[in-house]
Amino acid sequence: MTRPCSARPWTRRKSSKPAAACSRREAWFAESPITATLVRRAESSPARGAVLYVHGFTDYFFQTDLAHHCAARGLAFHALDLRKCGRSLREGQSAHYATDFTVYDTELDLAVAAIEQEHPGLGVVVAAHSTGGLITPQI
Repeated sequence: MTRPCSARPWTRRKSSKPAAACSRREAWFAESPITATLVRRAESSPARGAVLYVHGFTDYFFQTDLAHHCAARGLAFHALDLRKCGRSLREGQSAHYATDFTVYDTELDLAVAAIEQEHPGLGVVVAAHSTGGLITPQI
């Protein structure tokens, strides 16, 4: 069983998989509302650390083996589907398109804040792939 997403302005979404998904809707853009989605693996025991995984370009989070691997080692696992990617892609949007990586700053900051609120005092280790590694160094 999953716990509700703890940090505002994320809203909870239902999921049939062993993870909770939260979305944050940002300002309106020409294409449609921008959303980022924070997912997490359901925890069965108290965490001793927390991980935030950020995917690369033309990608989204689907590496459940990584989530299970981290959970087996006592780590609370979270992943962020960035705006216009995976669970965050909305009809009419140009998938994965961004002209400036700083557009991701708000959703990254909010994701880290949500994880820190849910797991106070543990800190957050960021694991990122490809473009995810380019946009995360300052969080």
